[in-house]
Amino acid sequence: CSSGDSNVSVGYNALVANSTGIGNTVIGTAAMTGNLTGSYNVAIGLLAGYYETGSNKLFIDNTQRTNEADGRAKALIYGVFDAAIVNQRLNFNASVGIGGGIANGTSVLNIANLPTSAVGLVTGDIWNNLGILTIV
Repeated sequence: CSSGDSNVSVGYNALVANSTGIGNTVIGTAAMTGNLTGSYNVAIGLLAGYYETGSNKLFIDNTQRTNEADGRAKALIYGVFDAAIVNQRLNFNASVGIGGGIANGTSVLNIANLPTSAVGLVTGDIWNNLGILTIV
């Protein structure tokens, strides 16, 4: 990084091309290699966000994707930071298990150990309503 400020990069060629971006945190060999001016990014993992050119992005990955769009679509975890909560994004490009994991590897989202009654729950809580995921 030649003139950027407050960047942290750990790993061979991590954030190597960034010239003016600020506030980036990049951990992993060749992570965010293609980022020239982006700021406030977080990338963790070998080659994470390799082609990313923008700002306010989150990558957790370990594969060099084909291009910037492919990296966003296929990173294990990809996100967008924004001051307005409505504009923030977090994408999991994987099956997700919560509280019990994914037993057979086919679930898109598996939430185990949910309450089976809404009694005592507050607005926003999730419960298992006879096999139907229900938000109070």
